[in-house]
Amino acid sequence: MTEKTREKQEDSLATVGGRLRALRGYAGLSRADIEREHGIPVTTLKSWETSPLKNITKKSLQKITILFNEREIPCTVDWIISGEGPSPFLPYEHRTKEIIRLSEMSDDPGEAYFEFFGKFAITHRMDHDDLDPHFSDEDLLGGQLIDIGTLTNQLGSSFIFKMHDDSIVVGFLANGTSPGKFTIVQDMSFSSDNSFIIDADFKEVYKIWIVGKNGW
Repeated sequence: MTEKTREKQEDSLATVGGRLRALRGYAGLSRADIEREHGIPVTTLKSWETSPLKNITKKSLQKITILFNEREIPCTVDWIISGEGPSPFLPYEHRTKEIIRLSEMSDDPGEAYFEFFGKFAITHRMDHDDLDPHFSDEDLLGGQLIDIGTLTNQLGSSFIFKMHDDSIVVGFLANGTSPGKFTIVQDMSFSSDNSFIIDADFKEVYKIWIVGKNGW
């Protein structure tokens, strides 16, 4: 990369609108794509990308981060606002190495994960082997918040679920008894009635991106 190209890239990320345009381009999405898939009008997106920050609400910024997190582009509200913090454009393997590096400098690897990904991430330490060989006792899982409305297209994937009583459940997603309902598979051996939570009542869902084996 030439110095001129590098400077041009830095200039394109110097504003909130520029960072939003860069994220959209990196994801390969047009404004029309986002309107069709996520219901954010093209005119609104254009306003966000060309107008001052005051035109964007915190709720809108959170919605945008979820949109890109679903595509495994880890951006945070803080990065969109200020450009500070980990770049969403780091390759996956570089993100993983950086998280491991931060965890080695911290007494709590979960804190390192939050430091890297921001406050919309969640970490959970496994305390059982029921999901072997995917996740084992003492593994540290890290996930990003996603839109519950997208779950129908992600059956079979693993998630961290936050229930309405704030308890945490880790499992694989399956269909429930009716449209819009989901079952959480908690035990891959299917050895008991507790292997499933049928028509699970959860309030937040985090897609698992990072697995630190045996406590990192």
